[in-house]
Amino acid sequence: MQDLDQDPDTEKRRERVPVDRRTSMPVPEPLTLRPHILQDIHEHPPSRSSSSSDDDDDDDSGRPRVDRHASVAPAYPVILGRRRTKYVRLPLLMRPLLDPHGAWLRIEDTATTWLSLFYDLAVGAILSAFNGSHELQTPGEMPSYFGYYVVIVSLWTTQLHYDIRYEGDDAVHRLLKPLHLLLFVYIGAASGGWDLSRLTVPTLEMSSTEAVAHSLAGDSFLTVAIAVALHRALLAAQYVMVVVLGKKAGRPVSSPALFAASFAITCIFAVLAATIPARNTGLAAAKIVLMYASVLVDMGAILVQVIWGVQVPVRWHSVAERYGSLTLIILGQGFSNLTTVFQNSLSGLGQHDTATYAQVFLAIGVMYDLWSFLFAHFRQEVPVDAGRTWLYEIIHFPLHFSMLLLLFGMVNTVSINSFAFGIVDAGNMFFTAVSYAQNNQPLASPAIRRIAINLNRLNTNPDFEAQYTILQGMANGTIAGDVELEAYTYLAQLLYAACQSSSIVVDSEADALLGQLYQVDQNATAAGFDIEEMRVYAAFLGIEALTSIVRSALKRTLWLYPAAGITLILCAMRSMTRYHFKGATHWVVHGLQLSVGTCVALLGLLGLGSGDVKVNWYKDELQVYRPLYSVVFQNMALAIVFIAYTSVVLGAAMWIEVTEHKDKLKEWWRKRFGKSTPAEDEVEEEAS
Repeated sequence: MQDLDQDPDTEKRRERVPVDRRTSMPVPEPLTLRPHILQDIHEHPPSRSSSSSDDDDDDDSGRPRVDRHASVAPAYPVILGRRRTKYVRLPLLMRPLLDPHGAWLRIEDTATTWLSLFYDLAVGAILSAFNGSHELQTPGEMPSYFGYYVVIVSLWTTQLHYDIRYEGDDAVHRLLKPLHLLLFVYIGAASGGWDLSRLTVPTLEMSSTEAVAHSLAGDSFLTVAIAVALHRALLAAQYVMVVVLGKKAGRPVSSPALFAASFAITCIFAVLAATIPARNTGLAAAKIVLMYASVLVDMGAILVQVIWGVQVPVRWHSVAERYGSLTLIILGQGFSNLTTVFQNSLSGLGQHDTATYAQVFLAIGVMYDLWSFLFAHFRQEVPVDAGRTWLYEIIHFPLHFSMLLLLFGMVNTVSINSFAFGIVDAGNMFFTAVSYAQNNQPLASPAIRRIAINLNRLNTNPDFEAQYTILQGMANGTIAGDVELEAYTYLAQLLYAACQSSSIVVDSEADALLGQLYQVDQNATAAGFDIEEMRVYAAFLGIEALTSIVRSALKRTLWLYPAAGITLILCAMRSMTRYHFKGATHWVVHGLQLSVGTCVALLGLLGLGSGDVKVNWYKDELQVYRPLYSVVFQNMALAIVFIAYTSVVLGAAMWIEVTEHKDKLKEWWRKRFGKSTPAEDEVEEEAS
């Protein structure tokens, strides 16, 4: 082997290495890694023989050594300079592929995912806004609530079937998408007065409140119907454009032509629903029939194409991706609403003990379990035929509605529990102060300060300290008026402010009672004025107002268990219709979901019974008669749902672990309880 000192290449390398004059030691050059070297490293990584040790750093390849055993990234330059690029001009309109049996567009020509996500966020926000502005207390209010949901989902579904097939990353579709978003915003803005039971024109026989409700309902329906008509007309025009492009490319156009015809028909239906005057109940019913007939026609057009097999092929993951996106957005709205309620509880009169924190923890746990049911074992890339895809879409229709009801029930369970006890505690403190003022026993400054810290969280005029000074003046005779009557008028302000800060709805009955309480007659000098009778009347108004508020809020929790159970059942059906798990796992996991979901749904029977609520200011207590209300006030309503959901998640996980290790378990069981001899066990261990 040639001596290294006699190597001419080595001599040349030594000549190029600079030397430190002070130490006479060579100064190594800093390592500069050029792009082509990086590319060479990735394409031809240095190999290590199986016989080499981990300590061997020699590399004869002539390239920088890559430590493949390192636990951190290689110490090479990460930033090689800004990559030069340019803005790409969007084409006016993407042309379809020529393959008559393939997808309409190349995957790189389809619209960006961010555009569809942006659209889905708007739809989720509209559903959340409607969910927050409408009460759902009795089964009689369900048709109107469900009707709005049907309109929103039908528009989203029809838009989805266009987007996943024909929407390209071009200028035309970039300009069309804001128009669709604008129509959805109009529909969301009109949802405040939505009520299908009050579409008739206001009459003179109605009260002013009822007339306003009918007027708002008519305006809301008109706005929604016009927006639906414009949406259908816009989609019909887009499908006509698709037909023209398809004919030029020589592709079959029966599917887009059928959609164009169906949207033209439903556009006419929506226009008729908007223009027919609802002079009586018959005409109001005709408006409703026309509106929802248009929805049936659109859904029927999709079903017909599935049965005939004339739909333009869609990529496997597209439908699952969009439905999954909307599902996550709906779950996200639950986080938003729950955070708002928790914030109100901490900043308002709500309880600030561990029970409130525990309720929020349970609600988050339920939502995470729900995510596990929907996505933990979901594989969107699995090929699914058109029929199963259609079933998958249909199941999402009740699933999303049930999820909205579940989130609605959970949020109201947290808010009413915190609000009810908080307002009763505040009322107890306030009337304790009033009692001391009536007996000419002024509270000490620390006590007044302690009560003010709680009551001044609310937006009242005046604040508690100023109001207490007024009450003391009335008790001392320096200010004209009755202490008890003045206290009840201030109580009306407290109740209004507490409901406003806690997002608790004040229904029409409670609103009327609080209005009467705030304006109670305090003119003791009037002829025939009975001060004791007026005090009793004011106390009655205050108790009835709070009772009405609490009773109304408790009704909003009636949907908790039915929605939780139905949601779990639909999650199982969603999974079962998409694909089949191998072995008994399919039936064990889904059977567990179906059985537990049925049991939870049957807990809705706890909502039967008297819905009366009794409030006692002075004893600081609430009395309820429905079993469900007792469960809510004992902070167990969400705990039951959490335990049920978590048991399903853990049960499924345990079963999967058992099936994965069943051979080992069988062997352990045979050794533990079988009849094999120690010699046989020793032979088997040596063989293994």
